[in-house]
Amino acid sequence: MDPLHVIDAAEWNAAFSPSQQAVAVDALERGQVLFFPRLACPVSASERRFLTPDVLDRSKNVSYDPASGMMSGSRCDGDDAEQLAGLIGGFSDRANGLLNNLLPGYRGGLRRGRTSLRPAEVAGRVQTWR
Repeated sequence: MDPLHVIDAAEWNAAFSPSQQAVAVDALERGQVLFFPRLACPVSASERRFLTPDVLDRSKNVSYDPASGMMSGSRCDGDDAEQLAGLIGGFSDRANGLLNNLLPGYRGGLRRGRTSLRPAEVAGRVQTWR
């Protein structure tokens, strides 16, 4: 069995038919990972400046909590911090909407977790066992 189940959606607010929803649920229940190769995260020209390791503050990623709107792991402050939180929070919102459209039967059981941005190359870095 292929570990990936490809979904051809190209829009975050895509509408999924009941049959597409059932196939996605079946794939998840069999342990497959849902893969959206045509789904891009929009990043504006002004937000591209955040896609550099320079935004990191002694961590490997910037973490955003959608429940509180708090962000950690970044050296940005003021307006820059708000805009970076908006970039990561926007991704979190779009992902949540996509899952609600694709997996309506799971809506009551889904919990939004922290969302992270990792603008630094991972290969070659010292990492913890986790």
